[in-house]
Amino acid sequence: MNKFGFACSMVVVLLLSGTLSAEGADKTSISKGKKIYVSKCQNCHGSKGNGKTKVGRSMNIGRLSPSMDEKEMIAVIQNGKGSMPGYSKSLSKKKVQDVVNYIKTF
Repeated sequence: MNKFGFACSMVVVLLLSGTLSAEGADKTSISKGKKIYVSKCQNCHGSKGNGKTKVGRSMNIGRLSPSMDEKEMIAVIQNGKGSMPGYSKSLSKKKVQDVVNYIKTF
């Protein structure tokens, strides 16, 4: 079996074992992302990103779109948008990716 065939086989095994999500994010990353989301995002964006919180309504926050381009999502988390602050100084790139991986589960 060549290297490509082996790599494909490993991805299938990981998907079947539940270690990776369909998007390729592992469960650990998603779990870490959820913890960060709950502490930094949920107050405004809500538990499932719908913006239907007291703060979210007052700021007219729309629904988070899990289908948003990943690079754009990362940029918004790092740099902020509108009244949302950026988190580039307080979250590492890995932690931002964890949050993105969690948002994609909505």
